[in-house]
Amino acid sequence: MIDAILATNDYSEITTFLLANSNLPGRMANLTLANQVADYYMNNDYNFAYLSALTLNHKDANAPEVFVVMCKLITLGSFFERLSSGDKVVVLNVLSESANDSWRIKEAVVMAFQRIGMCNEALLIDTFNAYLKTGTFSQKRAVVATLADYQLLESQVLCDY
Repeated sequence: MIDAILATNDYSEITTFLLANSNLPGRMANLTLANQVADYYMNNDYNFAYLSALTLNHKDANAPEVFVVMCKLITLGSFFERLSSGDKVVVLNVLSESANDSWRIKEAVVMAFQRIGMCNEALLIDTFNAYLKTGTFSQKRAVVATLADYQLLESQVLCDY
């Protein structure tokens, strides 16, 4: 069902669907749905402007609108390797800035970095080296949380890092 909604490229309809199925407010956001969205855009056309424009007017981590931002962040990580070098810089800036937001957004940033790391270990390490030198506490936390992923630890390079 989600594939059919995403295929419409009607971002108003997609946003309405995500809000209605976010499981927020509540203890647990619908991470299955968030990953389905990211997986869909990994292999299909996307609107970069829509996905990279993150406006979070709600400081309440339980607001359904937070879920839409989470989906966008995770999705940015899923198709990162398909982006031009300029768009990659935009995504890294978005992730860097978002690492300082609410705890749900921080987790979405980690999930995006995990997706990036599955395809581009060297870029992940370069980004994280910068975070470790001059980053905020939240950015440094993103490094640790990202690298704690069991799939990334299958890489000897990332495990050694």
